[in-house]
Amino acid sequence: MTLKNLIHFVPSFLVAAIIAYLSLLRQVSLSLPHFFGWDKLVHFLMFFTLSSVILFDTRRTAKISRKIIFVIFLTGTLYGGIIEILQEYFFYPRTGEWFDWLADSLGVIFGIISVLALWKILKKDVMS
Repeated sequence: MTLKNLIHFVPSFLVAAIIAYLSLLRQVSLSLPHFFGWDKLVHFLMFFTLSSVILFDTRRTAKISRKIIFVIFLTGTLYGGIIEILQEYFFYPRTGEWFDWLADSLGVIFGIISVLALWKILKKDVMS
């Protein structure tokens, strides 16, 4: 991958950096409405956004294949897992949770599925 191709991934890197920043803050003082499972919804939406942006960025440089989709899935779920581990062991009072990682992973899966479905509806030729 060339530097020119890496520039296409600036949005992906920005989303990943924002997720890391928000996830690793020691004190979170957002005045969001709290309801049962709201934090899992936030995890889901962050990783839905991440996988969607990565897929769009990738499409600018390559034809989307099953292999690329798998790499995006693996990257997103591993990233979520690493953040949970960092929270648990290095960012007290934050804690890592299995259900947060599950929400991250589901966000990645649904992000990929949604973008592929959108492209299919719009009749974009994306799969090689």
